[in-house]
Amino acid sequence: MRILVIGSGGREHAIAWKISQSKIVSKVYVFPGNAGIDVDNQLIRIQVSGSVSNEHIGKLVNENNIDMVVIGPEGFLVTGLVDYLKEKGLPVVGPTKAVAALEGSKIFSKVFMRDNGIPTANFEIFYDYEKACDYIKGSKFPIVIKANGLAGGKGVFVVETEEDALRTLHHIMKERTLGEAGSSVVIEEFMAGFEVSFIVLTDGRNIVRFPICQDYKNLSDSGKGPNTGGMGAHYPLPFLNENMLSKFEEEIVRPVLRGVENMGHVYKGFLYCGLMVSESGEARVLEFNCRLGDPETQLLMLLMKGDLLPLLEKACREDEFSLSEVTTEFWHQKAGLCVVASAKGYPGEARKGDVIEVNSHIEDLPDIKVFHSGTEILDGNLITSGGRVLTISGIGESKDVLRNVVYKKMSQVKFDGKHYRNDIGLTEIREK
Repeated sequence: MRILVIGSGGREHAIAWKISQSKIVSKVYVFPGNAGIDVDNQLIRIQVSGSVSNEHIGKLVNENNIDMVVIGPEGFLVTGLVDYLKEKGLPVVGPTKAVAALEGSKIFSKVFMRDNGIPTANFEIFYDYEKACDYIKGSKFPIVIKANGLAGGKGVFVVETEEDALRTLHHIMKERTLGEAGSSVVIEEFMAGFEVSFIVLTDGRNIVRFPICQDYKNLSDSGKGPNTGGMGAHYPLPFLNENMLSKFEEEIVRPVLRGVENMGHVYKGFLYCGLMVSESGEARVLEFNCRLGDPETQLLMLLMKGDLLPLLEKACREDEFSLSEVTTEFWHQKAGLCVVASAKGYPGEARKGDVIEVNSHIEDLPDIKVFHSGTEILDGNLITSGGRVLTISGIGESKDVLRNVVYKKMSQVKFDGKHYRNDIGLTEIREK
């Protein structure tokens, strides 16, 4: 099979790398990719040469005789690339535009959860700035303010005081620091507990659960600093057990599939459930994403011992429900950890063009892998070209030993302005 992976981040690098190991794949293309795709000899990068539209991608599919497309980032999902490719008769992994509104619109998602009995925080919706201000002035803090549209993982704000809340709202709705994503907002109650990433692959009826891990959202250690797309992840999480995971599936994932079916659609692809789990084991949904997470994918692809490609193929078959649960042997029974290095200025305007020096032996261990995100090659040098630059991922028998290995490898990456958290995997994150 000839596979095209759409996207340019660490998630897409990891997906393409894993697919390339399949016995049934002949070539793996990545569009538009990053410098990591160029470095991995088994992957083929197709760089941007003009506008990126559904038609442009359709042309790439035809030119390269692609058999299946895997979409990484949310933007392509919410603008209908899946619909376009399916109309051309091409198998594609990802939900259709109507279904991707679960991620593309916080308002749609919250109303969907309310209507389908899916546990989530109490919330109010505002299209008017002044009414939102009035609501904030009568609120009990902390509260959470969410821009309605896509914001690259930067549209959620936990605010502790009325002053901070009003300032945040002004940035979102008046200054439009997040663009059109801030034309309306959701304001919801703050939920305490442990935040986890519960990801499944589904054909609309059958579900394959992925190892449930924890993403570190804030820029700096101890949960300080602004919200980001994710600065690292770890696995396993000792406070979870099989009964809890089964409960999450029945109370959250299954109602999503039924709700989508009631809309007249079928959910095919990945479903990411960002959950807040209380000490008693009750879970409520923070957000839905309609694709794999980043940086969780950079960890999950290492934990996966089995072949990903047959699962993807079964999940996207039209009018078929042939996906079946995998056995425990499909996954490495090991600990996992990944740490993200970001550029100066991230999550704001990140500085680009800094030369990256990487030790040539950084991947000399079999269970360590570097996945690129914001990297390019210029005049023979590897340089920064985005906010999150690269991720160092590893699996091992012990999380404590693994932490030492991954962080030692991180010290072998050098560029001006490099930033990373030092506490990934040290403790389970608990929001207070």
